[in-house]
Amino acid sequence: MKKTVEHDTCKKNIVIFDICQPLKSCFYKMALLKKNNYTVHVVAAYSSIATLVTERKTEKTDAYSAIGLVFSPLISLVPMMSLGNGQCQLIKLNGIKWKTELETTCIGLEKYNPYELTEELKDVREAIILESGQDKGDFLKEEDNQGIGEIKTITESACAALEPDDPTLLHKMDFVLKLCKGKIASAEEKVEKRLNIKPMVTQSKGGSEFFRGHVNDLQSQSNREPSRFEFYIKSIHTHEVAFWKSHFGGSDESEMPEGYLVPFVSVWKDGLTWGMQPSAGVYGQEGRLYDIKGVPTMRYFRYGGVLRDPNWIADWGHKTGNSASLGVEVSKWLKMIPLLVNDMATLERANAVDYSILMTVYKNAKTADMDPSSVGKEVWPAYQSEKGEVHGLLIGGLIDYLENTTSMRAGRPDASEDVTVAIHKSPGVYACRMLLFVTTQMLSPCVWEAEAACAKAGRVSSLGDDPCRKPTKCVTDFSVALDKLFPGIVAKVNPRNHEVSACAKWDDHWTSISNATEVLVEFVKRKLDVY
Repeated sequence: MKKTVEHDTCKKNIVIFDICQPLKSCFYKMALLKKNNYTVHVVAAYSSIATLVTERKTEKTDAYSAIGLVFSPLISLVPMMSLGNGQCQLIKLNGIKWKTELETTCIGLEKYNPYELTEELKDVREAIILESGQDKGDFLKEEDNQGIGEIKTITESACAALEPDDPTLLHKMDFVLKLCKGKIASAEEKVEKRLNIKPMVTQSKGGSEFFRGHVNDLQSQSNREPSRFEFYIKSIHTHEVAFWKSHFGGSDESEMPEGYLVPFVSVWKDGLTWGMQPSAGVYGQEGRLYDIKGVPTMRYFRYGGVLRDPNWIADWGHKTGNSASLGVEVSKWLKMIPLLVNDMATLERANAVDYSILMTVYKNAKTADMDPSSVGKEVWPAYQSEKGEVHGLLIGGLIDYLENTTSMRAGRPDASEDVTVAIHKSPGVYACRMLLFVTTQMLSPCVWEAEAACAKAGRVSSLGDDPCRKPTKCVTDFSVALDKLFPGIVAKVNPRNHEVSACAKWDDHWTSISNATEVLVEFVKRKLDVY
């Protein structure tokens, strides 16, 4: 065929019958034909597993033989149709009968990418998975075995986009280049062993594709970088890309930012637009993960998976009033406030809504032995006064911040003026609810001389020779600070669920969430005498 295509002076019509096993042989022929200016039409014919098993009698061994015969070739149908540059036809066979199920113009991809398929071909792929008689997971695994699966595609895409001259790269952080060694073309096996990526099912309703992955044996360049880098890769909607470019895509940092906004360490386009973000958790540690928005209304209570605001109150809140729940060392609380407020002020200026802050509690954890998260955040000792227990607390970071007041996706609930509803019309009210819920209802700043000892012990003891002791003094009631932030408003916190209901009037009193910093910091310093 190579001789015919490349050296014959007179072009000929060529008909190729092939089950495309291995698939790369057909990819080679397709590329060769297109390189030599042939128009390649694709006629894909298949039969269902049920039909083949019936035709091959009913013995179990024959049935398995039929499945094995047709399963692998089925994988090739959509990839070959996507690469053709002429007309594409899909035919379903049933004995001596046949039916044309699709007749269309091929889309002419240069390289197969499941994320560049037309809606027609996506539907064909789903129909073929059903006809294969296999579990979808087995079908996807076979796609990976043949080198065309989602995992292989996203692994190659992520690494290729980190190459400095790659035209698809929209943004990167310098330190992420060490995720991949060499170019994919010359070091594919090494890269794939280094990057471990798996698809994941999430509670997200936004229609994005999600993958989770990690890289082992990184050589840490900073005390804020863990030796194992965990990350998420997600597809980003068109309106989110524009929003990200406008507000967050302007610089290439050399290391992880100090604040709480979980950054996109790489953004690139390959079929879809993809973003890579570090994981906001700690590898190998099981904890209770909370997705906090500052709205502890019971309608958001969850019985499993990622928990929400009312779960935090049920798990850790004081049962006798609106006081803060977990105690943390005051120096950590004071350092957190300006960093968190600075990031939230950025989101407020961008009109961002529907973002969350991830918080994880590790029960009775010896935090001194725990690694930082991939964002570089340390796990703090946290004291629960009602039970006299020490736990680990990780403030993971702010996520899901690419939604704003004018870009809500189709199918999402409308932004509301009700302070008890998660998506609020006002970015200021939204920021107020989250900030004050976290800093005055969830966390309590404490004078805690024995914090370092408790980080090693993971518990408080009454024994004389045990150095871990409970905090000597904590701020649990922020009523005075809230009075200053909301003068004239009587009911500032709902005592039933710790909701900072006064935030409904935030826009009437203040111009930016950054106005809250001085009020909160000065109040805590005065109460704990830590000037």
